[in-house]
Amino acid sequence: MEEFDIREAAPKDAEKIIAYLAQVGGETDYLSFGKEGLPISTEEEEKFIQNINKEEHSVLYVVWKNGEIIGDASLSGFPRRMSHRAEFGISVTKSEWGQGIGSALLQKIIDYAKEHTIELINLEVRSDNIRAIHVFYQWLPDVVPQGNKIWRHCVSEDLIHWSDQGCGLKPEEWYEKNGCYSGSGITEGDSYYLFYTGNVRDSEGGRETYQCLASSSDGVNFHKEGPVVYLPEGYTPHFRDPKVWKKNGRWWMVVGAQTKELKGNVALFVSDDLKKWQWKGNMLDSSMDWGYMCECPDLADMGERQFLIVSRQKEDGCKGMVFAGIMDYEQGRFHISEDTGVLLDEGFDFYAPQTFTDESGRRLLMGWIGAGEIEYQMSQPTVKEGWLHVLTIPREVYVKNDRLYQKPAEELKHLRKNEESICGTGEIAIDRHSKCMEILAEGLENQTITFDFGKVIKFLYKKESGNLLVFRKKWNGEGYDEKEIHLDKLEDFRIYLDQSTAEIFLNQGEKVLTMKSYFTEDTLIHMNSELQIKVKTWLLEEE
Repeated sequence: MEEFDIREAAPKDAEKIIAYLAQVGGETDYLSFGKEGLPISTEEEEKFIQNINKEEHSVLYVVWKNGEIIGDASLSGFPRRMSHRAEFGISVTKSEWGQGIGSALLQKIIDYAKEHTIELINLEVRSDNIRAIHVFYQWLPDVVPQGNKIWRHCVSEDLIHWSDQGCGLKPEEWYEKNGCYSGSGITEGDSYYLFYTGNVRDSEGGRETYQCLASSSDGVNFHKEGPVVYLPEGYTPHFRDPKVWKKNGRWWMVVGAQTKELKGNVALFVSDDLKKWQWKGNMLDSSMDWGYMCECPDLADMGERQFLIVSRQKEDGCKGMVFAGIMDYEQGRFHISEDTGVLLDEGFDFYAPQTFTDESGRRLLMGWIGAGEIEYQMSQPTVKEGWLHVLTIPREVYVKNDRLYQKPAEELKHLRKNEESICGTGEIAIDRHSKCMEILAEGLENQTITFDFGKVIKFLYKKESGNLLVFRKKWNGEGYDEKEIHLDKLEDFRIYLDQSTAEIFLNQGEKVLTMKSYFTEDTLIHMNSELQIKVKTWLLEEE
């Protein structure tokens, strides 16, 4: 990849900046101007650049390559009492999309903001920007055990910085009066479509369920088109969470289900127009133990191999499971390669993961960091602060050894600051200085090793047994919650820590552990190894 150079704009750049804006405006519909560019003369642009260079809280960066401008980013500071805020704009010429230029510009803006005591940056994202990533999550205005669930909407162009778009869906119609439950979203052409479960309850606790469609031309304002799938015969009203994708020129939908025999399964539907759906039957062999309900189903098509993800409910808890196999679209059945699935995440607090494919072909995953009974959830310290659960960091899923592995999305590397490297044996102590940190430990093979993170999370790997013991300090009582995980060997781990969560990736993502972890004033990390290990740490940007 050819090198590019980012520098502050100078008045002499005015003519080329105007030409660039006309070019980039004609390449996308996602800017506030078109191919006409901005209605401004060269002299006016020169004056604008002179003025912005005088402002303490404003800057204009341009990206140069081979003597031509290929991108720009601006930060416009607010006056007086609002001087801690600024608005941000960015563009990159189409020929250079996907080359890391936008991420590099964004980092320059963030560095500038920090140096000039700017605390809040408003990113204006056009609502019809399909290149942006739209994430919807279930939300309640108040932290209560149950309620009429709403879809909240946020948008990002880099998987790091997210812009809240407010409510995407809220219960207003008869078929959803007790909540807009989980589902999925797709884009087709210039349109957006959301599929979700409309929940209806009566005064005696009876339930009705409808799989509903909402459409939009701008990605923000959605028109509800009502139910498109009614409850088929053979199922209880525990029938929810539609996931939709396109394959072989047709649309497919899976719905989490409970059969009349009170057994979990996944119902499959097919459509040619997203509105009329044909039921194909149950995807799963009913002779297998699928618990009493399968929620939030997802089919990750990884080429020759498919992976079915279900949030399985059994008497021993709710767990996100993944099954490797082959999807037979003709028969409407998923043929599992092995008799049993594996946990997608082996931590204490992980549920309802969903995957999607971005424009580069990566399959990304985000899940919910929240699990357990209501009493457990409501005992968490953040309830007093007015919030409870969060989403995981974006993860890329990939196939290795016929299994689904996970790794943090590459974009997260842009959060790194203050890299430190340590190589040592025996007792090692590191001061985190910050509750937000990424840690990579390598060279862990053939030894018993311990890690202690602020006395909140502890690892102990025993080489003799191949067992990893994980301890998480309880917040609602004395002592620690414990897990034991078998690994043939422990080669490395990567952990992301913030104030309330930990996401841990073992052996390049062979196993992952996600958990709520409420850190206190202790910022020390203690390690004890028999042999030499290599550790890298990064402080992560705090907004």
